[in-house]
Amino acid sequence: MTLVEIIIGITILSLIATMSFTKINLSNYKVNAFAKQMASDIRYVRKINRLGNSKVYMYFTKQNNTKGYTLRENGEDIKSVFLPEGVDLRCPVSKIFFKTNGCFYIGGTTISIIQKNNYTEITIVPTSGRVLIKEGIYK
Repeated sequence: MTLVEIIIGITILSLIATMSFTKINLSNYKVNAFAKQMASDIRYVRKINRLGNSKVYMYFTKQNNTKGYTLRENGEDIKSVFLPEGVDLRCPVSKIFFKTNGCFYIGGTTISIIQKNNYTEITIVPTSGRVLIKEGIYK
C-alpha cells in the first residue's frame, strides 16, 4: 500500500463515520435554556417586588404559534422570550409578581414546559416564594 491509498482510505472512513452520526437535537437545549432563563427572570421579579416596586411583573404571551413570556418593568416591555415551535407552556396564572415579603401573590404555582421527550416544571413555593426547577427525572 502506498501513502496515497492510506490517506484515501482514512478519508472515506471518516466521511462514512461523519454521516452515520445522528443529528444533534437542539430543541432540548433550547427548552432547558428557556426554563433556566424563565426561573432567573422570576427570581429577578421577586427581588424587585421585595424592594417595593410593584410595577415589575411577568406575563405569558403567544406569538406565531409559539408560547413564551414577557418581562414588564415600569409600564415597558423589557424583554420577550419564546419557546421553540411545538413545545407547550402551561401556567394556571397569567401574571407573575410577588408581595413585599417575597411570597407569591396567590400562594404558589407550577409552570409546566412540555415537549415530546422532555418535561420541565418551574415551581414557586407558596410560603417562601422560592423558585425551583424540576426536570423530567423527578417524575
